[in-house]
Amino acid sequence: MNRADFFARIRQSCKSEQDYLIALIKARGFLVEIIDGKPCLSDNSCLHDERYMDDARYLNRLLAESECGSLCGSEIVPSSDLNVAAFEDLFDARPPYGGESWCNGYNWQYFQRWEHAWKVGVSCLDSFIARYIKAISACCIFTGGSCDGNHPGKSTMVIDMSVVGSEIWHELICKKYLINRYNIKWDSCYSGMQFTERTKYETYYEVNCAADFLYRNRQKFREIKRKALRDLSPSYFRHHSFEEIKDLFSERVNRLFAANPICEEREDVAGRRK
Repeated sequence: MNRADFFARIRQSCKSEQDYLIALIKARGFLVEIIDGKPCLSDNSCLHDERYMDDARYLNRLLAESECGSLCGSEIVPSSDLNVAAFEDLFDARPPYGGESWCNGYNWQYFQRWEHAWKVGVSCLDSFIARYIKAISACCIFTGGSCDGNHPGKSTMVIDMSVVGSEIWHELICKKYLINRYNIKWDSCYSGMQFTERTKYETYYEVNCAADFLYRNRQKFREIKRKALRDLSPSYFRHHSFEEIKDLFSERVNRLFAANPICEEREDVAGRRK
């Protein structure tokens, strides 16, 4: 699969150029909902953060640059004469986004309290990993940096986890729901996705599909994570080691996964079962 094939695979599930534009907007990492039959930027997006260009402004900028449309409030309004290839061109190589990969101030209790992770602006995320970072953040996996590997000499997509608990939570989800469903070559820590020049765009497509699955099922993953930690008191966290807490969390999550299977069939990026 090459770059053109990547976009052709996404286009396959679309009935019109407008549908294809929305699919590309999602693939770029923006969270879109259909409200009253109209595509809208979700209120789950990063909309108010002084550190980043918020998702609404950034999407509006990309639509203007590609002459593909605009935002009217939260509604995505495609232009009447679409040239969607111009939006494809926005998936380009750009400097990787950096950040702290571990924050000692954020402990198990912090991880326990949150329903979802921090909302990172799409403008800070590399094109081919943005949707995955948004999806795992919605499942309460905290990240401090990422890179899609679409840079000279690179051959790995990288996710830097932050906040205690995020690494093992991501690993448990990958082992249960992703490794046998999507053709992604994970490293041993489930924080890197390796590819060759030949498999790069296939990996990007599979990561895009995995992100769609995770985001659609984010409420179920949040509930499982909540149930696995809800009865653990501050005293428990103080008197048990990281490994003890990790082992208990893993055992409970695996038991909950077994009792609450999530969407066992693979679906494509349009949500159709395969």
